[in-house]
Amino acid sequence: MTQLSTDGLDLSPDQVYDVLGHPYRRHTLCVLHSRPGSVDLTELATAVSARCDEQTPVEVDDTERHTVLVELHHNHVPRLRSVGLVAYNPAESGAVELVGDIEPLLPTLRSEDDDLQQYRLD
Repeated sequence: MTQLSTDGLDLSPDQVYDVLGHPYRRHTLCVLHSRPGSVDLTELATAVSARCDEQTPVEVDDTERHTVLVELHHNHVPRLRSVGLVAYNPAESGAVELVGDIEPLLPTLRSEDDDLQQYRLD
C-alpha cells in the first residue's frame, strides 16, 4: 500500500482520505498552516466557519461559531491529533497547533481554495 510521508509520520491512503474527508478538517489545516504557532480553539472555529460559509471572520455569528467549536473540539481536532498532525490539550491552553508537515497535502487543500491568505487570523 502506498504511504504518504509527512515529516516522519506515515499516513496510509485511507488516513489521508479520512483527514481530508470533511471540510472542517481541511479548513482547520489551512488555517493552522497560514498562521505560525498555536491558535485558540474559538479563533479557529471562527476562521473555519468563515471559510466554510465564504464569509469574513467578522460576519460569523455566535451560534455558528459555537456549533463549529463543538464539532472541532469533539470530533475533528481529535482526528487530526490521532494521526499526529496537530497538538491539542483542552485541559491546558485549549489551543491547537500544527505539528505535522502538511506540505504533501497542500496541493489537495489548495485545489479547493487557492487563496489561503484570505482567511488569516492575524
